[in-house]
Amino acid sequence: MDLVKTVCRIYMLFMGLFFITISLDVFNCVVFSFWENFGSFALHCIPGFLIIILTLVFWKREVLLGMIAFAFALAFFAYAKDYDQFLEQYSLVLMVEVPMVLAGAILVLWGKRPEKKH
Repeated sequence: MDLVKTVCRIYMLFMGLFFITISLDVFNCVVFSFWENFGSFALHCIPGFLIIILTLVFWKREVLLGMIAFAFALAFFAYAKDYDQFLEQYSLVLMVEVPMVLAGAILVLWGKRPEKKH
């Protein structure tokens, strides 16, 4: 069971790297200067860095990390739903949503609960 939970945590790290990687498309815009594109890149990287940092901070707190995964999946769906081409990008939404929800469910259901002190 620990292997499955570790795979879920590593998936979250790779999801953060995925978001940082897809942020590189801002450099395709030749209308803006390099520094404006770099500023856009930094803004687009925030979700990826946030996922990576939260995963590393809450590595041992599996239930909380699972809730964070659920919250991120919900936020990404809310953002993607308002996107202009939601139906065309549906495969991307499913590619991000389904594994993130599964990782969150595994971490919440099988995570270590803090022991109550009497």
